[in-house]
Amino acid sequence: MVYGTSRSEIAFEEAYKVARVYLQQKAAYEITRSCMFVNCWNISGREDQRMWREYTTSADSVVMTTSMKALQRAVAEQRIVVSRVNYISESAPRVEFSHTTPFFYKDRFFSFENELRLLRPLLEDEQVLVENEEDFGKAVSVNMTRLIHRVITHKTMSKSSIAAIESLTSQFCGRACVHPSVLL
Repeated sequence: MVYGTSRSEIAFEEAYKVARVYLQQKAAYEITRSCMFVNCWNISGREDQRMWREYTTSADSVVMTTSMKALQRAVAEQRIVVSRVNYISESAPRVEFSHTTPFFYKDRFFSFENELRLLRPLLEDEQVLVENEEDFGKAVSVNMTRLIHRVITHKTMSKSSIAAIESLTSQFCGRACVHPSVLL
């Protein structure tokens, strides 16, 4: 990664007489990583064969869809940072004015993901202990009835699994519809 070489970062440092120590900044990012929780969404608006292939391992897989508006409403009352991911080469300069910026960059190789990330920082009264498995994630309260619009089942999912998905969707996701993938 190249630090301090983008035109806007150079201009910012000159205008505000800021000198950054990049090795210390990198160490701070590592600490920050352990205090952030990330939720990722594909925002292409359609099913993607490569996403099914790369991120599912069995016929019991599903895709859940929503809208940007519903997603924003679902997390509106919580301290969540939402942004698209920027896909750039590892050697490209990055403007990093915030401690959350690194979470919204990814290598160009992953651009097929077309990703939106929700970032939940550790709250003031929380702590993370690496040896505590409960600290590997943090719950974010959402209204599933409003959030989930569709559940797309793997094309080869068994009838009993589809029935279970339909039951769970009816119970927890209200008016969301369930239908099989057309891609696999």
